[in-house]
Amino acid sequence: MNPEIDTDAGFRARLGELVADAPPFQWAKQAGVPPGSWDRAWNKGAIPKAPHLIRIAEHGGVTLDWLLTGDGPMHRDGSAEQPKQAVDTDLLRDCIEVLHEELDLREVKLTPTQEAEAISLLYDLARPESGQRTKPVDRGVVVRILRMAG
Repeated sequence: MNPEIDTDAGFRARLGELVADAPPFQWAKQAGVPPGSWDRAWNKGAIPKAPHLIRIAEHGGVTLDWLLTGDGPMHRDGSAEQPKQAVDTDLLRDCIEVLHEELDLREVKLTPTQEAEAISLLYDLARPESGQRTKPVDRGVVVRILRMAG
């Protein structure tokens, strides 16, 4: 039997649990799973081939047994803790770029700690609940954050 054709709704649900609110195809790219294989798994519930399963399990920090069957401990360390959400690197880069542009424009200097806090706040504010990015980083919010920091 071809494992790429077999489907399992439980497997697809476990993928959803791993991906959480992250953009699914970005999550897969970060895991090193080819788009075609991920598309079949994500959209059709197909079980990927072994090398891709291993990448998914490693990236998600889960056991293969749990990923394939839902049995046994979810995480390799035996815990039931939820996986960390993937970082939207495009959004993070945009937050950093917009912040730096506004800092340069206003000739404002932040300490590394202040800059990290501003980037973190911008990222949290710009990332919707769904994990899907719908609009660019709001420069008005950046200006307000800089006023608070100044």
